[in-house]
Amino acid sequence: MRLKDRKTWWNTGLGGALCLALLFAFCLILPAMTARAVESSAAATESKTVSKTTKAGKTTKADQGSEKSTEAESETETETETETETPEIKEPFAQLFLPYDFDGITEDQKLVIVEQPSVNIRADAGVEHDIIAVARKDQVLRQSGVRKASDGSTWYEVEAVGEEDSATGYMAATMCRSVTLSAKGDIYANYLRLMGFPESYIPSLKALHAQYPNWLFKATDTGLDWWTSLYEEANPPHHLGIALIHNYTWPNSYKSLKHDNFDYGANDFKTIYDGPSWTLASDNLVGYYLDPRNFLQEDGIFQFLNLLYDDNQTVAGGRSIVQGTFMEDGAHVYGESFSYPELLHEVGKELGVSPYYLAASIKQEIGLAGTSKSIRGDSPTISPGGIPLKGLYNYFNVYAYTMMGMDANDVGLWFAEGQDNGNTDYNRPWNTREKAIKGGAMYHAYNYLLVGQHTLYYKRFNVANGIYWHQYMTNIMGAYSESRHLSLAYDGVARNQVLRFDIPVYQNMPESPSPQPSWDENAKENLNPNNRLASLKASHTVLNPSVTVDGTSYKIAVKSSAINLSAVPIDAGARVEGAGKLALQEGENKISLTVTAANGDARRYSVNIFNGEKESLVFTTGCAHSDGGYWSGIAPGTQARDFGKLLQLQPGASYKLLDAKGKAKAEGDLVKSGDRLRIYAPNGALYFTATCLIYGDVNGNGTIDIFDLVGVRNHIIRVQGDELSGRDFLAADVDRNGTVDIFDLVGIRNSIIRYAEIEQ
Repeated sequence: MRLKDRKTWWNTGLGGALCLALLFAFCLILPAMTARAVESSAAATESKTVSKTTKAGKTTKADQGSEKSTEAESETETETETETETPEIKEPFAQLFLPYDFDGITEDQKLVIVEQPSVNIRADAGVEHDIIAVARKDQVLRQSGVRKASDGSTWYEVEAVGEEDSATGYMAATMCRSVTLSAKGDIYANYLRLMGFPESYIPSLKALHAQYPNWLFKATDTGLDWWTSLYEEANPPHHLGIALIHNYTWPNSYKSLKHDNFDYGANDFKTIYDGPSWTLASDNLVGYYLDPRNFLQEDGIFQFLNLLYDDNQTVAGGRSIVQGTFMEDGAHVYGESFSYPELLHEVGKELGVSPYYLAASIKQEIGLAGTSKSIRGDSPTISPGGIPLKGLYNYFNVYAYTMMGMDANDVGLWFAEGQDNGNTDYNRPWNTREKAIKGGAMYHAYNYLLVGQHTLYYKRFNVANGIYWHQYMTNIMGAYSESRHLSLAYDGVARNQVLRFDIPVYQNMPESPSPQPSWDENAKENLNPNNRLASLKASHTVLNPSVTVDGTSYKIAVKSSAINLSAVPIDAGARVEGAGKLALQEGENKISLTVTAANGDARRYSVNIFNGEKESLVFTTGCAHSDGGYWSGIAPGTQARDFGKLLQLQPGASYKLLDAKGKAKAEGDLVKSGDRLRIYAPNGALYFTATCLIYGDVNGNGTIDIFDLVGVRNHIIRVQGDELSGRDFLAADVDRNGTVDIFDLVGIRNSIIRYAEIEQ
């Protein structure tokens, strides 16, 4: 086809992708020019020649470096054209991608494998000879001979087959590699080895070849180490969220425990990465989906299908993909005026990408019913820049990530609007459904398919460019899931066509394919991993510190030679060992607990229990006191720094003095009625608590004064609202007779005038 027949490529209005489109057009339409430039690699500079068939059928050559045909010459030929004498311009034909015919091979054969993007096949050895056909990278041709060109370079004689033409010609050895296909043993397996497939790939590919002999399998050496790739794709610390799985659909074995991904307090996996339902995928699951050998079957193989456009892709094939979805003809849920299969085919052909892939991708992103907010056009959200997102559409969920306080759908619509910046690339704003479909397809084409990520696998795992990011989806199952939709486009007839599959190969791969995590509900990896405590306590004790999700060391002080230690796990399926009825010796008792999760993961806890059945093991004092009650014997005006003189602590024991609100008292603060005393056993656990009580300090200011006297008087004469109770009542009952009366009033008066002190 002549360049002028491709003029629509120059008028697509694809903006920033013009250079890419031009390169694509030149590779497809003008292979002779491309290959001629490449063939000049060694020591020679190719002479530019142009062949032309005259009316008489003879071929003439223009002078080297110039083309002799002129406008006048063309006009003369057109004017003299007749039915019986039609000028024919013989152009090079395209060498087809064809399966090699292995039947009947009885002896070793030489093959040529094309290694450059576009390589000329010439009428004879040497760049000065006419181009008769053009071969593309990875095509395999039968080699029938070898010849030296006039400049001494090596050329292979090959058999070229086009759609309507066939010929024998020559290909420069620098553009390809010559291999020998052994006729010994399994010939197809020998062929796969020549194509670069390791032994572990071959059995599955042989089975596919037996069923579909027209399918072509290309091995792409990624140049990457398998274990490095697995690490980079399995949520490394610098790229958390690169591989996700739906939390509420799949078993626990599919989910990762790395990076504190399990929330032990909530007893569930964290869903903080891409919406409220997605969690980190386990390393084993990533390995399973990363390993190409697990998907060399009928449906899985389609994630390796080359997704660039070819003429075998039809509107009818597209209809088979969208059947039963909102995109099916006659089943539109939004009253569109277009046919999805027809529009997708038109867009795919224009961009050079597979319309089948576009349909499968929408089906994957939007769902069968088409009710996703991404395409309803009714989002009530206002963008961060104050722009309504209503009336916008995003069929491919481009840029749909949770961020900026918006859900993933709205962020995708924000992108469709232009991100508040009026961006117009990719056909934005996507304010009609057709613009959204075309624009989303452009985004896929320019960012993925036309820059090396031309399979579903490479879009999910960017190992074609060896960078592990710029990956379209975080769903670890995305490539396989989309491939199943894509495979529906290829019915029995379509599957017998020549289909090309680009299958990656890694270095240092394990001998066997990476196994799929278990679905067995009783398998260890599918049981709950929670081995944390919800509570730990003994009667009438206070735990120190309080139980936390991550804590493992606790202290208790009791006044008993035996306790019943209760330990309750967060998950009911976990079991606790070491708790229950325990006999205690005096002083410290170190107890070990083990909480074993349902999946068998064990976590050890230590509990230091101090038995202070004899109070003297912790402290001694001459003050009147009761545990949990009141501590008296404090002289009015006592400062906090002197409080320690009222008790004698054993080595390791300690105390704290707090005000009525729980704030630690400073050394110079007065001790007041209502202050709180805390005494800790030598192991650090809380052993004793009491409330400070100073008789006569009714209002709790640390002194006995006129205000205390008024308070007692009001209580006696029953002033409404001034009745005393609790600690205040006890402080007012200075004669300890159980009532607050005139005698208590006199006692407080005598203390104020210093006539008689109140006994503390």
